[in-house]
Amino acid sequence: MKINFTVKLTAMTGGIRFVFEIANRLVEKGHDVTITALGGDHRWFPLKAEVNYVSLPKFFKFFDYVKRLIFRRKLYYYELNTLARKIGLNIDMIKVLAKYTPDCDVNIATRFLTAFAVYRSNKGIPVYLCQDFEESVAEKGDYYLKMFYESLNLPMHFITISEWMKEWLSEYSNNVFLVRNGINHDIFYPRNVEKDGKYVMGIYRDLEYKGGKELIEALKIIKRNKNDVKTIVLGKDFGDISYNRVSDKKLSELYNLADVFIYTSKVEGFGLPPLEAMACGTAVVTTDCKGVREYIEDGKNGFIVPRNPKKIAEKSIELLEDEKLRRKIARMGIKTAKKYNWDRSADEFEKILYKIV
Repeated sequence: MKINFTVKLTAMTGGIRFVFEIANRLVEKGHDVTITALGGDHRWFPLKAEVNYVSLPKFFKFFDYVKRLIFRRKLYYYELNTLARKIGLNIDMIKVLAKYTPDCDVNIATRFLTAFAVYRSNKGIPVYLCQDFEESVAEKGDYYLKMFYESLNLPMHFITISEWMKEWLSEYSNNVFLVRNGINHDIFYPRNVEKDGKYVMGIYRDLEYKGGKELIEALKIIKRNKNDVKTIVLGKDFGDISYNRVSDKKLSELYNLADVFIYTSKVEGFGLPPLEAMACGTAVVTTDCKGVREYIEDGKNGFIVPRNPKKIAEKSIELLEDEKLRRKIARMGIKTAKKYNWDRSADEFEKILYKIV
């Protein structure tokens, strides 16, 4: 089967990780898989599928040369919108993506903008892998929010990643299928790491619905009450240990170093980081962001708390002080995480594609 995934960017995000993990396994199953993208850099992932980046118009080749010379990286098509507006031009990226879509049996959109490109391309059976929701789009502005809701009314087959999203999308379509996220257990597993004290970890994203502000406030409260506890933050220069981006191997090592992992999102389609932390034997404290209800039972294999820095900190401190409780939660978390793997997710994804075709 010829399968194309249409993406805006190939950057390191949870949504793109899902696409890449599934794409790799579809290639291993013998399918011809391509990924069509406006830009990004997929080298962070050992991708087996072919990636086709949309070519720059000749007029912009000079700007590409300058960017390579100064910043040591190429200019991607998605960056042209900003550049084009400065010189009075308007670029229809949906039209461009649709034009560059290869012949295929199934054409899979991965964001609401790419859904329009897939539909307009008339290439293959259109499928919408929907991982977006209102909160993830609203911060982009009313125009994009309107486009998002319009994309849900396109005559396409839908695949989504959690029960709550399937139920919600069923209000727009009768063709909604479910494929949950997986875990790469060759990377995310309990490791023996040298520790010099207690650690609390969180991932910061500068988006309101991601809860970055709540994360930092909770960590400050923890430090005020237990100044011997060290903090690990990804995505922001804060605390004792901080990184912008790390490899999956390093991420696994950090999960293992942490005694408690804090997750502060308002809403998530699934919410993969807490499950990765659980796979590494780290106790999880998370806000009730819908997606985590897929795998966390409050008080059994993790704790679900209000999106309040004080409440988040209190539960984290309880786990740090009660070693028996923390070990119990961590042990149950490992057991839960073992139920999720990308091979099973890819099998389910493939079955859905055969059903659609």
